[in-house]
Amino acid sequence: MKAIWKTARLATCGAAVLLAGCAGSLVPILAIGQENKAPAQKSPESFEGHVRKDAEQGDANAQRILGVMYEEGNGVPQDDVEAARWYRKAADQGNARGQLDLGMCYEEGRGVPQDFAESLRWYRKAADQGDADAQTLIGNMYDLGRGVPLDHVESARWYRKAADQGKATAQFNLGVCYAKGEGIPQDYAEAVRWYRRAADQGNVNGEYNLGMMHVQGHGVPQDYVEAVRWFRKAADRGDADAQFNLGISYANGRGVPQDYAEAHMWLNLAASHASGDDLKRYADARESLAKKMTPEQVAEAQRLAREWKPRGDGQR
Repeated sequence: MKAIWKTARLATCGAAVLLAGCAGSLVPILAIGQENKAPAQKSPESFEGHVRKDAEQGDANAQRILGVMYEEGNGVPQDDVEAARWYRKAADQGNARGQLDLGMCYEEGRGVPQDFAESLRWYRKAADQGDADAQTLIGNMYDLGRGVPLDHVESARWYRKAADQGKATAQFNLGVCYAKGEGIPQDYAEAVRWYRRAADQGNVNGEYNLGMMHVQGHGVPQDYVEAVRWFRKAADRGDADAQFNLGISYANGRGVPQDYAEAHMWLNLAASHASGDDLKRYADARESLAKKMTPEQVAEAQRLAREWKPRGDGQR
């Protein structure tokens, strides 16, 4: 289910100065939730028949799974209208995940007309049963003013509910609330604490923001070595901003020994994973660095980039 969860992260800095002079402004990004979907099946046809039989007999879990199958085109033709229909059947029986999925359909206008108020109504039903994803998405609705007036206090309150249950996305979002002072008093130390809890679960955005907090000395002592450690975790998972900052770190020898080949590799990877203005900025930084390198160094950097492979998917 490709729902947009509003999160934010600390902005990267320009290539001209190594991570210095950052305003620490926050920009929105997308986070994708794919948890708790239908399990992969070796025989989708037979599985589909079994699930459909149970669904038609009124089993709420089977109805929800059949909705997921239609949403993803897994064993059945992809059909958002059918997906929403089966989610509704499960939701009407009180199935929390069905309620969540139906809410997402209304938020995105998939299989049903887009209706933020109706989306929020179904999220609340799931959240009242303790569903952490629904609680996170309600926080998002208040953050964006979708279906409700924009209210950062309510947003932070819902993020905290999910964060206290261990939801990494909510932990990261709550960290952003503390960093920006939105809905709660600004507290960098608390922001770091929640970023770390998210990062400890493999949340890429938490890892990246922890790196930036160590660069800026917000909530923690300024420490470029520790910043590089967190940038590397996110960069190893393919995060373009982290790869850019790691490349600049190597180019300037801040937190790591100066190494132009390693710097070029990370800037090259950052450009390959970026788009729009970031793509141009990262590519320009790479080309600027290449002018300081020997042909042998550039060739080595390009080889390293070709051989690079991401480590784990991380959580968004």
